Formats: sequence, C-alpha cells, structure tokens
Amino acid sequence: MKIWIESAGDHSAKLRIVGSFKTADDAQKAIDQINGLMTVLDEKQTASPHGPFSEEVLQYMSSHNYHVSPEAIESCQYEHVIQKNGKSIEVTTDELAIQVFIETFIACSGKLEIYSKHDY
Repeated sequence: MKIWIESAGDHSAKLRIVGSFKTADDAQKAIDQINGLMTVLDEKQTASPHGPFSEEVLQYMSSHNYHVSPEAIESCQYEHVIQKNGKSIEVTTDELAIQVFIETFIACSGKLEIYSKHDY
C-alpha cells in the first residue's frame, strides 16, 4: 500500500505580466535580450569566482548593453511563457521570481502591469 502525504498545496503565483512599449521594436528588443540571456545561461551554468555572473553572462550583457541584477539572473531558471503582440508582451508564469521581466521591461522603456490569474 502506498500512502501519499502532500506537504504543499497549490501555492503557485499564477501571474500574468504585461509590458506595454512605445514601439514594436522596443518590445522585440526586450524579448531578444531576455531570450539571449536565457540562451547563455542554458549553455553555461558556471558562476564566476569574482561575482555572481559567469564570464559568458558578463560578455553577453556588455556586448548587448544590457544589465540585470543577480536576482534577475536567478529568476531566469523558472518556467514562463512569453508572447509578443505588436507593442506589448505578455508573460505567464506560476513563479513569484519575475525580476528579469521587471528589470528588462523597464530598461526597454516599457510600462509594466502584473496581474494574478487566480479565480476567486
């Protein structure tokens, strides 16, 4: 006989993050920066002995004039879905770690709205 003991319930954030940008190019730049950073992180998971960023991440950020905090780097490892529609981007995630989207959208001159998708 197998006994199931559940130690946690449905505590996911169920967030919808909407970034509205001045132009479609600004929205695309935000997506490109996030996707590029995530690609670098997927390829190289090593941390630098001199700080929280690996050499590859520092090189990517420097060559793309893009900087995010160490907390934002950490938030890249979680599941999310990004969809672009013209001048806006919608991200859906079940995580509370969304720092990379906040920092990137603001850096690309986007307005940011965060919604809960919970049913009440």
